[in-house]
Amino acid sequence: MSEPQVWVLIGVFAAAIIGVLGVVTTFNNTLRASLRQVNASIDGLRGVMDARFDEMDAKFEGLRAELNGKFAAIDIKVDSIDTRLDNLDRDVQTWTKRAFGTDV
Repeated sequence: MSEPQVWVLIGVFAAAIIGVLGVVTTFNNTLRASLRQVNASIDGLRGVMDARFDEMDAKFEGLRAELNGKFAAIDIKVDSIDTRLDNLDRDVQTWTKRAFGTDV
C-alpha cells in the first residue's frame, strides 16, 4: 500500500471511531433520560402502593380489634360454661353420695 492509501485508511478509521462515539454518546444520553422517566414512574408507584398498604394496615388493625372483642366474649361464655359444668359435676357427686352412700 502506498502512503496516501495508508492516510486514507487512518482517516476512515478515525471518522468511524468519531461516528461511533457520537452514536454511543447520543444513545447514552437517551438511555439516561429514559431511566430518569422510569425512576420517576417507580417513585410515583411507590407512593401509591405505600398509601394503599397503609390503608390495608388500618383495615386489618380494625378487624383485629373487632375479632379480639369477639374472642373475649367467647372466652367469657366458655368460662361460664366451664363454671356450670363444675357445678353440675359437684351436684352429681353429691347425688351419688346420697344415693349410694359412698365417695366416688
